[in-house]
Amino acid sequence: MNKLATFFYVLKKTFTTPAYYSDILKAPFSFSLKFFYFFFFLYSLVATVFLIPKLTPLKKLVSVLPSRLEQAYPLELEVKFTKGEVTTNVAEPYYLPLKGMEKIFSGDKVLGAQTPNMENLLVIDTASSGEDFQKYRTFALLTKKNIIVYDDDTGGYKAVPLKDIPDVTINRQFVNNTLQQLNPVISKVANYLVPVLSLGIFLGLFLFLSSSKLFYLLFFSLIALLLGKILSFPLSYKKHYQMSIHLITIPTILFGILSLLKLNLSFPFLQTIVMIILTFIVLNTLKSKKSAKVNQTAKPPPTTLPHQ
Repeated sequence: MNKLATFFYVLKKTFTTPAYYSDILKAPFSFSLKFFYFFFFLYSLVATVFLIPKLTPLKKLVSVLPSRLEQAYPLELEVKFTKGEVTTNVAEPYYLPLKGMEKIFSGDKVLGAQTPNMENLLVIDTASSGEDFQKYRTFALLTKKNIIVYDDDTGGYKAVPLKDIPDVTINRQFVNNTLQQLNPVISKVANYLVPVLSLGIFLGLFLFLSSSKLFYLLFFSLIALLLGKILSFPLSYKKHYQMSIHLITIPTILFGILSLLKLNLSFPFLQTIVMIILTFIVLNTLKSKKSAKVNQTAKPPPTTLPHQ
């Protein structure tokens, strides 16, 4: 039996035959660890395949980004940065509303997030001190010497000084020239975006899932150890950990399928509850199997014939 066939045989038995865990407990720990890593290798690979179609709109966005940005920049707007200070050629405050951006990007599924408290992407008001940032309901406020943005760490907002911005005049022509220079780079990025992101997703899933599950099982095995003592079927901590390495594949696949079907269950300690039930079934089965074996091999009591 080759290694791949062996893996699927063990996986099938892991799911369907509680009594098979007696064979698992006889196997070296390295056997279960190899099974565990190969399982999460395949699981991450399958999950990545299902996620790849969701990356296609992102590739389309990157490929059309230059033309969309060109459309997004207002024809009449000119912003000058001189020695860290801003001047414009338009009446202020000047608004770049979100609705305009959503209209330009509507076919690319980019601005799909709900922003009920926001009306503008950017507001320019060189006379503002920044204290009126919230009234503009904008993501960013450009003042004479600062750009005001939300601060995710504090939940408030912060001012970023413009003193390090080089002297430059930004207008439609400047934007067009810059985008033309970036076009070859953006095209290459679009071509390699899906493969690179797919590889990143796969590696991220594999490393995160495998390490997080192994760490989780360090604690769960203590629960399994206690359950074994309650059922009068004691095993060492290492053997409980080895058994749990196989058991964890069951809720992983179960929750993965439910997530794929968009039937996500939100319940405290759900994975642990499932693992406790599975551990109970396996330990109880192994205990019954051991008792049956002892009864079968027990010698019958000696008998003597009555003296004639």
